[in-house]
Amino acid sequence: KRRPTDFARCSPQSLTPLSPRSQRPPPPRRNLSHVPSERLFPASELPDGTARLAWPNGKAILVVNRGGTLYAVDGVCTHEYCELDRGFVAPAGAATATITCPLHLSRFDLLTGAPLDPPAEEPLTVHTVSVDAEGWVLLELA
Repeated sequence: KRRPTDFARCSPQSLTPLSPRSQRPPPPRRNLSHVPSERLFPASELPDGTARLAWPNGKAILVVNRGGTLYAVDGVCTHEYCELDRGFVAPAGAATATITCPLHLSRFDLLTGAPLDPPAEEPLTVHTVSVDAEGWVLLELA
């Protein structure tokens, strides 16, 4: 006697037993090797709770290590020119991952780039970063 679990999930008209060959193949893995990226610096040079400015293609990018998670945003405050690597990184215990501009104390959310405190009104652009097999911080170029 067949049990309901012996049949494939399909329309009621075609209840056929599952066989290893009739099972759906797993979805293809996302191939990220085609995504252009640039090596910035060794991840070991960015201790927890610190920020570092990099200049890929002449653009200031701020990379922040907060609790072992890396974030990357534009490296200059949107209110007035000030490089954010001199700013203050919210400690790992804080509710929101932020960077505070040292010039006028505007805070920016590191996940979204959104300004949280005035005078800044424009968000920072958020960038994708990772660490490669050799321990270098990689910036995905879009």
